[in-house]
Amino acid sequence: MTENVITNDDDTKAPPTSGEPNASMLANPDEEFLQRLRDATAALENIATKRADLSAEKTALLEGLASNYAVNKKAMLAAIQYADLKDTHKENWDMTYQVTRRALGEPIQNDLFEAQLQKGVENAVAAKQKH
Repeated sequence: MTENVITNDDDTKAPPTSGEPNASMLANPDEEFLQRLRDATAALENIATKRADLSAEKTALLEGLASNYAVNKKAMLAAIQYADLKDTHKENWDMTYQVTRRALGEPIQNDLFEAQLQKGVENAVAAKQKH
């Protein structure tokens, strides 16, 4: 069985870019247009299935870590998100997180950020000495 895949080639007849889309096919659809709708539906259903499968795989992986090693799933996902940040955004994230926790009455233990702050100071001093 061949999988119907919608591509961005000319044969998909993307909506016009000059303003309003051409709705004439909705009023009087031909077989080609109906087939495009069937193909798009099949492709969207395939994407939804793949997304569900990936989500289930992600959940199972996190559940395994949580049940076997007491890993907090939300903390792990937050750490991964943090690791993906550009270095230039990490300092702001740290400060925002710390201040927000304080504002919500959930302050962070100072020693958690002390080592990172010390490293930041050392880096700043080293950078100044180079100039």
